[in-house]
Amino acid sequence: MKPFRVALVGTSGAGKSTTAGLLRDWTGWMVLSGLRSHESVTGPLWDLSLSLEAASALANRCGSADLKLLTFYLKLCMFGPMERFCADAYAPEVVIVDQHPLVDAAVDLPALGRRATFGDLRPFLTMIDAVGRPLIVAWAEAQARRLGRSLQPRDFVIELARLSSLRHEDRLQSLQNLLNCELPDLIVHLNLATDTARRPAEERDSTGGRRPVADPEQRARYSDLLSHLDLTPVVRIDVDTRSPDEIASLALQAIRAAKG
Repeated sequence: MKPFRVALVGTSGAGKSTTAGLLRDWTGWMVLSGLRSHESVTGPLWDLSLSLEAASALANRCGSADLKLLTFYLKLCMFGPMERFCADAYAPEVVIVDQHPLVDAAVDLPALGRRATFGDLRPFLTMIDAVGRPLIVAWAEAQARRLGRSLQPRDFVIELARLSSLRHEDRLQSLQNLLNCELPDLIVHLNLATDTARRPAEERDSTGGRRPVADPEQRARYSDLLSHLDLTPVVRIDVDTRSPDEIASLALQAIRAAKG
């Protein structure tokens, strides 16, 4: 029996991970990470996921937008196999996804694509540690075989950057093939209207439970994409003035109503 798949999406700091954790605690539903497979339940490809996380951090340190875009794509390609593995292995009734590859790629590709330089990635690839590098190269080659094309790392960057110019519908359609996954059955958009983010309890300080974030453009891209999305129902929850329990309760009501 195919699980009912729910994606929690929204800007950084909107409370997606907290909401996913509360839903898991209250219901026993499975929670998967859409961007960091090693944070999900026991499954395949953990070593690869950790290696890609390290390579993404390397891209930040080196200021390589191309390596950042490549590792972003390769991380997102892990979700489809992970989701299918967990559905077959654990037969969950409901799967909650903390961020969804298709939605987040459609939202973030325009910004990432604009920063791409389409340079030679080989110097950066040689900087990846000796354990992680062969895993990442093999995964990139596997994606090229799956797509039926001969693609070098730079080719992936060029192709992903080109998606930035497509309409939302066309971008999502192309991404489903590129990422080897499908849209969920329901999207719950945690809408953070102000430039502040919820911080986990262990990170809170005496000044309150929020820290500044500065990405109103990303928030606008989420709203724009989801307002044009006809393929999957979207429920928006405004989170600014609500407690984590209130947000999770509203999400739970929406999921149960959509699931039937």
